[in-house]
Amino acid sequence: MITVFANFRIDDNERFNNLKLSFNSFKKSKLFNEWVINVRGKFKSKVKDYLKKNVKNITIQNYESPKGWTYDSKKLLNKINNNDIFFWIEDHILISNLKYFENVAKDILSKKIDYLPYSFFHFGRSLKSVKCIKTNLTKNICYFYLNKKEHNLICNWYSKRKLRAD
Repeated sequence: MITVFANFRIDDNERFNNLKLSFNSFKKSKLFNEWVINVRGKFKSKVKDYLKKNVKNITIQNYESPKGWTYDSKKLLNKINNNDIFFWIEDHILISNLKYFENVAKDILSKKIDYLPYSFFHFGRSLKSVKCIKTNLTKNICYFYLNKKEHNLICNWYSKRKLRAD
């Protein structure tokens, strides 16, 4: 099973509405059995009420220390009981169907993949840059095992094209 983890600031109606759109796009997934969420900002009570109403197994905090996002996120880590985490970004909306999303997640779990960027592909550069290394394919994803050699090959790919690595 997978834990949904988030630490976001919701300060206005637009961000709150985006959060609801994002949540509704993947909330029906059967892969999530735990939600660990931190909410900051003026709308933290509204968000907390909304999520508690819509999620069964949820831990919600309102840490907002002056030490910042990373410090507050670290305080939540001991509340996570699963090995696998879906990092929820509150304004990213699932644009594929839920079945495909779950199939991708199942591939990640079965192949023991540590990290999958599900957004910010930087105009395709991220995908193009890995063509210089050995990749593996499933029906749903392209993946690879990153070590120092592969990392250097990817860095060289960017350097040759005078691009900043993402």
